[in-house]
Amino acid sequence: MITVKRTFMSSSSSYPGWAIVVATLVFALASAATAASRYRSTWGEILLGGENCDNSDLPARAALYDPASNDFADTTMKSPRDSATATLIASGSDAGRVLVIGGYDKDACALASTELYDPATNSFGRGPSMHGVRVWHTATPLTAGPHAGEVLIVGGWGGSHCYDPVALVSTELYDPATRSFTPGPSLHAGRQKHTATLITSGPNKGKILMAGGVDSKDKPLASTELYDPWSNQIEPGPSMNLPRVGHTATVIPAGESSGKILIAGGDSTNDYHPLATTELFDPLTNRFLAGPTMKTARESHTATVLNAGPNAEKILIAGGSNDREGLASTELYDPERNAFAPGPSMNYPRYGHTATDIGWGRSAGRILITGRNDYGSIIPSDLYDAATNTFVPAANSPLWRGGCDGNFAIQLPPRPPHDSHR
Repeated sequence: MITVKRTFMSSSSSYPGWAIVVATLVFALASAATAASRYRSTWGEILLGGENCDNSDLPARAALYDPASNDFADTTMKSPRDSATATLIASGSDAGRVLVIGGYDKDACALASTELYDPATNSFGRGPSMHGVRVWHTATPLTAGPHAGEVLIVGGWGGSHCYDPVALVSTELYDPATRSFTPGPSLHAGRQKHTATLITSGPNKGKILMAGGVDSKDKPLASTELYDPWSNQIEPGPSMNLPRVGHTATVIPAGESSGKILIAGGDSTNDYHPLATTELFDPLTNRFLAGPTMKTARESHTATVLNAGPNAEKILIAGGSNDREGLASTELYDPERNAFAPGPSMNYPRYGHTATDIGWGRSAGRILITGRNDYGSIIPSDLYDAATNTFVPAANSPLWRGGCDGNFAIQLPPRPPHDSHR
C-alpha cells in the first residue's frame, strides 16, 4: 500500500511575505505547466478513464499513459463517467478522435451525453447526446455495409429513473460525418454487460456477435444476436452452451480455429460462481462448440491477443474474480493446440481491470494492465513483456492515481503527417 504524507501549516498574520511570493510563483508555474501539458499532442499514448479509487473530488479525471516515458499524465473529461465506452473514430474529419459514450455520473445515474477526445490538443469536447441514457452497453465500429465507419451502440442499462434501470433492447448508430445519433434496430432481448465482437471470416463476416450479458432481473443470458451491417437488422444467433456474464469474447488469430471466437469464463448465476469452461463460436457453421477448460475459473478478467514475442498469436487471459476474490494469475491460450497453459503471475490481483496491447513505439508488444484490485488502495499498473513472458517488477511499473472500476482504455493512433502540435 502506498502512504501519502501531508504537511499542514497554521495560518498567521506574521506569515513571511517572501513565502507568499514563492507560493504565488509556484502556483503560476504549475498552472502554466498544466496548460502546456493539456495542449500537447498525445498521439500514440493510451487514454484511460473511469471511476476513481483515491479521490472522489476528482470524478472526471482521465489519464494518458506514454509508452516512451513509462509514465502517466492527468487530463480531465467534461463529465464524471463510470462504465462508459471509448471508441476510436476511423474515418471522416474526426478520424483519430475518441468517442466516449454514456456511463454513470457521480450520483450513479446513467448518462445520454458523450464526449470527443482530440489527441492533437489533449482535450475533451462535448459530443452529441444519444436518444437515451446508457451504461454497461457496447460500442463497435462498423467495417462493412452502407454504415461502414459508423459506430453501433447496443443495449446496456437505461430507463427514466436513476435507481430503477432496465436492460435495453434499443440500439443507436453514431455517424462521425454528421456527429449525430440515429435509432438502430431493436434487440430481441434486453441485455447489458454483454460482449460485442466483429466476425472476421465465413458467411457472417462483417456481422457483429452480441453474446450473453444479463437481463433486467440480473439473470445471465445464454442467447446471442447478430447485427447485419448490410440490412441494418438484428437476427437471433445460436445459443451458447451456458449463460454467461463477465466473460470475454476474442477472435482467434491463427491455427485450425482461426476466425473462431473464444468465449472464456464468466458467471452463469451472477452470484460469484465463475466458470472455467470456454466455448468457440464457429462463423462457418454459426454454432457454438465446447472449448478447452481454463486452469482457473474466472470472471471479469481480460483476454488480449499477443502480437509479439515467442507467444505471438496466443491469447493472454489475465486476472478476474474467483469466488469474490481477485486473481493475480494468468494463462495463455494456444490456438495451435487449442489448449491453455499457466502464464506468469501479475504483481497484484485484479478484476474489472483493463488490458491494452501497446501497438507502436518503444514498448510495442507490451500489454498495459491497470485498474481495480482487492486492496481498495492505489497500486501500480502491471506491464506484461511479451518478449520475455514476464511482468515488469512492481517497483518499475507506472502508477495511475485512479482507475478503480468501470474503466476504459484505448491506444491512440500514431501522429498523422499533418499534425503540427508537439
